[in-house]
Amino acid sequence: TPFYRSASVALAPMRAGGGTSIKVLEAFAHGVPTVATREGARGLGAIDGVHLLLGDSVEDVAEHCARLVEQPDLAGRLVASAYELLLARYSTDRVSPIIRAVVQDHAWA
Repeated sequence: TPFYRSASVALAPMRAGGGTSIKVLEAFAHGVPTVATREGARGLGAIDGVHLLLGDSVEDVAEHCARLVEQPDLAGRLVASAYELLLARYSTDRVSPIIRAVVQDHAWA
């Protein structure tokens, strides 16, 4: 949390991986504008230019970081949209019933 408080931009420059990109969701939750590779944001439902900025080259990532620092209005719009996405898809109210159903469907004893 202290690092997110002092961050101007969060980066998720993953080139490979699996599962959900928790790093991006953490940045969304902390209200930090985010730049990611397509792999880094895969599966989140985040849209380039709406929730975050996507770039797969070093040059694109650097350019997007500079844009977010230079354009606070853009950064603010991305943060607001990203937080809405986070609440809509990953809030406790949304996720808890899904987890409960999975647990109830399996014999865990």
